[in-house]
Amino acid sequence: VCSAGARCRRPGAHDHDHDRDRDPSKPAHGLACYSRGMDEQTHLAQTHPWLAERIARVLLAWRAKAADGEVIKIVESVRSLATQQAYFSKGASRADGINLLSLHQFSPALACDAACLRGGKYIQGASDPAWERWAACAEAEGLEAGKRWAKLVDCPHVQVSEADRVRLVQRRLHDALRFGDGAGRE
Repeated sequence: VCSAGARCRRPGAHDHDHDRDRDPSKPAHGLACYSRGMDEQTHLAQTHPWLAERIARVLLAWRAKAADGEVIKIVESVRSLATQQAYFSKGASRADGINLLSLHQFSPALACDAACLRGGKYIQGASDPAWERWAACAEAEGLEAGKRWAKLVDCPHVQVSEADRVRLVQRRLHDALRFGDGAGRE
């Protein structure tokens, strides 16, 4: 049973029968329902360590500036193909999960989503100062904020920037190929 009292098809399920017509990018019943039964630390553990380190600082900065009654939690990290396709079919994502991958589909994830609540209620409006604070704190750590996207504004979403994704891949390749190991491949 989710926090709204409706019976879910399976524990931690996100695609409840009672909210099949709602926008999947917005939680229906609060953090427990939206976060698929996982706590914030589990979601952070499923993100790339580079991202998790920055998200931890973003959360601290956001919470330091939060008004009384405002809460933020990471509620999504790694996303299955089925979940990504459900988001795409409802228009909540441009990535279909096959031809275009979401950064949530990588494991560890290169993106995560937050839920901001005020007085126990999810903050819906993109113009709300809580979402502006989330985007600004993320950008201060060099992350890309979905709130700034011209198409399909996604306030809860933050991700590793394209430039940093390239650096992470280059670092991984460098480590895998052991450049600079004295074998003349410098």
